[in-house]
Amino acid sequence: MPVSGPVEFIIAGLGNPGKEYEMTFWMATDMDSASGKVEMLHANHGQYDSDIVGSQLLIEFDGLTAGNWKQDKVTFTANSPFILFKVDKGLSLFFDDIDVTPTGKDGELGKDIV
Repeated sequence: MPVSGPVEFIIAGLGNPGKEYEMTFWMATDMDSASGKVEMLHANHGQYDSDIVGSQLLIEFDGLTAGNWKQDKVTFTANSPFILFKVDKGLSLFFDDIDVTPTGKDGELGKDIV
């Protein structure tokens, strides 16, 4: 089904709750100057209106400008089989080269989760 309007979520399936992951990604905007945050939502199913089990702040950024890509790297524990990225309303963001890699370590379930 085609999407109409802005997309507010990116969904990734992990499948291993309780495991630690490292995620690297590039982010850009087409706005003159963008500031805001990106949240990571933990869900039991891979759809944007799924049963969300918690959320955590992924990144906060300020002064991102059009045409300039910014790389971010975070470490997190999967608290459910799926993660979703949710951006602040009104932001125009692009994500590229999202790499999610298991660290081989057990994580702490519930850490940093709201």
